[in-house]
Amino acid sequence: HLTQYTCDRMLADPHSLFRKMWGVQARRQGRHSQPSCFDVARAHWGQRVSSANSFHDIEQGVHCHENWYADSHQNSGDFGDKGDAPALLGHDTDIYNACDGRGDCDRAGYNILQLRPTSSAFANGAVEWNTCRNFEWQVCAARGRLPRQGSRAIVFATAPHELWLDGSHGSTKFGACRGYALQTGRSGQCNPATDFANGDVFFLEVCVFAKICSNAAELFRLNRGDMFQCEYSPEGFERLKALLVEGPAPERKAP
Repeated sequence: HLTQYTCDRMLADPHSLFRKMWGVQARRQGRHSQPSCFDVARAHWGQRVSSANSFHDIEQGVHCHENWYADSHQNSGDFGDKGDAPALLGHDTDIYNACDGRGDCDRAGYNILQLRPTSSAFANGAVEWNTCRNFEWQVCAARGRLPRQGSRAIVFATAPHELWLDGSHGSTKFGACRGYALQTGRSGQCNPATDFANGDVFFLEVCVFAKICSNAAELFRLNRGDMFQCEYSPEGFERLKALLVEGPAPERKAP
């Protein structure tokens, strides 16, 4: 099953799916020969930027207090009188169930990431989901900087120890295109050779925390609904950054 050691091994492997999940397009695997989502502007994917600046802004939390719910039909980040709103992560179905069984995370008092901007929202500066925005949101959550979060509290609707790469023990199988898999501007089925799905994203989310939190061992002892507070590690962020800048291995040439 997924462990801190497994996370380290998979992130260190330039051939792993973890290294390919940082393409510009949502849920489309990146390639060594292509720019990553760190190499393009947040709201204008056709505009190249310095990846060093992207990582700087993410670590400094420049965009933490922006709208993480662009055009969501379910949630808006309006928690009313709920008080502090911990970040909630997990597989989509488990998040839905944790939010009153209706996906109403505002009402349940949880911060989630739900970027679904329309063309009109783009015109007003909204950003589309990709793995870089997911990473940015996670770093904000780890440091307690999401709107109304109030602390570094993070709750898991799916416990990290429930994740098994091979899909055993009732787990979602990693790398098998399980879960929501809509790719921006494209249609058709999710192809495990070129795409990935939300089921894969949660594996990556856990491993990102395992890298940037010095108390990562606690992650794998959590049960569903337990509270986690990341002891943020700048050194861990830098080590992860180095792997992501290196990117995936060059494509193997056909014989």
